[in-house]
Order: sequence, then C-alpha cells, then structure tokens
Amino acid sequence: MNIKLAAIAIAIFSVLIIVITIQIYRRNKLPTRVMFMWIFIWLSIGVFALFPKLLDGITNFVNMTIRINFILTSAIFILFLITFYTASKVSIIALKLTRLTQEIAILNYELNKLRPHEEAK
Repeated sequence: MNIKLAAIAIAIFSVLIIVITIQIYRRNKLPTRVMFMWIFIWLSIGVFALFPKLLDGITNFVNMTIRINFILTSAIFILFLITFYTASKVSIIALKLTRLTQEIAILNYELNKLRPHEEAK
C-alpha cells in the first residue's frame, strides 16, 4: 500500500471517529472533558498522518532520534494518563456509592425505628 494512501486512510478514519465521538457526546453518553480529549487525540493522529514532517520537529525537540520512538512513547504516556483518569473517576464513584449505601442504611434504620411507634397509636 502506498504510504500517502495509508496516511489519507488514517486521516479519514480519524475524522470518522471524531464524528462518532461528537454523536456519542450529543446523546449525553460522554462527558465534555472526555469528548475533547478524544477529539484532540484523533485530530493529532490525523494531522500527523497527513503531515509526518511535523513529528520531526517535535522528535528533535525531545531529543529522540527516530520518529516511531516518539510516537510509541507518546502513546504509552497517553494510555497512562487515560488509565489514571479512569481509575480516579472509578474511585470517586466507589466512594460516592459507599456514602450513598450508608445513608440509605441509616434512613432504613430510622424508618424501622419509627414504624413500631406508628403501629402503637
């Protein structure tokens, strides 16, 4: 496959994924912050696929000699960030769920405590 054809295919795929991401966001299935993160990632992939020379400047700036090393290092870094973000969100939700469960248990206890008094009247 021709390299230019592959670059165009990657760019078209990136645009398609951006459109799908926006549609998912419009259905309220994706938070705004996450939508912008994915749009940025896919836009970067599309731009760097069409203009690979842009990577040369960034690669030289971070003192890497080969473009693919920068791409793989960046991908690993981005995956770590996404994992950290997801893990922190899951932890926050778990804490909220624990708190909610405790509050429901307290309310049930108080409700059961009040019921015998209502029956006695």
